Amino acid sequence: MKKIILVLGILIVSFSFLQGCSKKLEQKPALDESQIEEALEVGRKGEDLTLYEFQKEWCSNLGYGDASAILQTPFYRLSILARNAAIRGVNLPPSIIEKVLKDGSETLHFKVTIYGSMSEPCFAQDATASLKYNGKTIRPILSINDQYADVNREQTNVAVCEYEFSSTGINPQAKIILIVTIPKMEGEKENRILSLPFNLSKIR
Repeated sequence: MKKIILVLGILIVSFSFLQGCSKKLEQKPALDESQIEEALEVGRKGEDLTLYEFQKEWCSNLGYGDASAILQTPFYRLSILARNAAIRGVNLPPSIIEKVLKDGSETLHFKVTIYGSMSEPCFAQDATASLKYNGKTIRPILSINDQYADVNREQTNVAVCEYEFSSTGINPQAKIILIVTIPKMEGEKENRILSLPFNLSKIR
């Protein structure tokens, strides 16, 4: 009798586990087949565009010398890879396409370029980010700050930071604002606050 109960218990647990796995497998893909083809075509056609021109749809730009941010959607990541492959004259492997569509499909991933003065190469290392949506403030699930900025041609420090937020509960047609706060440096009176708006309804 004990053996029968034990076997039934194992079967129930196994069935529950399989149900859980099936739910995970039912996750909606980041892009459907037509969107994948569209992203690849956008990338191929963008071969002759400058990177600045190509990224305009996904970019919020406060002006050179201040800051800009790219929202790296699955469509953007796939199209930029297709563009790079076209420039190099190579084919994009299906395995790479699959990986791009899997990684970060349920997040909003921002790559932010921030400019600072020459005297403070570490100006962005303690920067913080938040997302304003529908009157709420959302904290990032991942923050990567540039610890030591590079110097560009204009002799200005340039830092590149990355912030990732969960997209759960965010309307894909919404207007959102990425807020990046840079703590005040020595001699400054207040923190530097950057507001980078995005209209998700106009971004693929």
